[in-house]
Amino acid sequence: MPTMARIAERFPRFKTELLINFNVPKVDRDAGWLDSVGVEPPAPAFISNVNRLMGTRAWLEQYDQYAPVADRLRYLTLFYMGELERTFDATAVSYPVRTVSGQLKYYLIFLTRHIAGLLAMSDVIYRVDNQYEREQKDYIQNAPDRRAALTGQAPLWSPGELMATTPSDAEVDARVTAALSPDILNVCKHRRVLTFGKLQEDLVLQWFGGALEKHYSKAVRALEKSGLLRLTPGSRLDSSTRLEFPRD
Repeated sequence: MPTMARIAERFPRFKTELLINFNVPKVDRDAGWLDSVGVEPPAPAFISNVNRLMGTRAWLEQYDQYAPVADRLRYLTLFYMGELERTFDATAVSYPVRTVSGQLKYYLIFLTRHIAGLLAMSDVIYRVDNQYEREQKDYIQNAPDRRAALTGQAPLWSPGELMATTPSDAEVDARVTAALSPDILNVCKHRRVLTFGKLQEDLVLQWFGGALEKHYSKAVRALEKSGLLRLTPGSRLDSSTRLEFPRD
């Protein structure tokens, strides 16, 4: 965190955004998790490394080295993000970068002070995750053949059986739109009147990396059609379009 503190000194003077490769599995190892429970405690030097990274010893207060690995990694990442937000007076969001088999490699942490940065990065992350899922789909599809080549045994199931439950792009869009609609309605109920751009700003953290503008657009149009939202008749939906929640 000392390095981050020096960067933070110039943060108010420049339009700075940060992308951080947070190698949390290594941080977790340094924090003291061991494969064999009951062996000697972690070396103080490793703990000191984590203290310097976090900028405080406070992370130790709730860190449980015997908790499930996913819980430990998420706790360390959230703690680090919280320290970044305090140091930079900014907003931090994260995305888990995984191998094609699903194993976590590291968290990509994005830090910004501007809502436009969050909106742009949310779109990027959605597309990156969509591409990852495509690559993982290919990996799963070919997994039986790879396993058969290594073991000499016939696959237990066919690629078609493995992929039978994989949704199409249209089905994914429909699911995202359907899930987004209640949250849009809740925001509109609370605000009564707001623009389409402001709606996306209000939901960007909740839906970070989970929806694109097209999903917001489809959800808003569906809510308009059902009479739950009002727009200027025939209006083109853009960031300045006024949305109104009917009072009656």
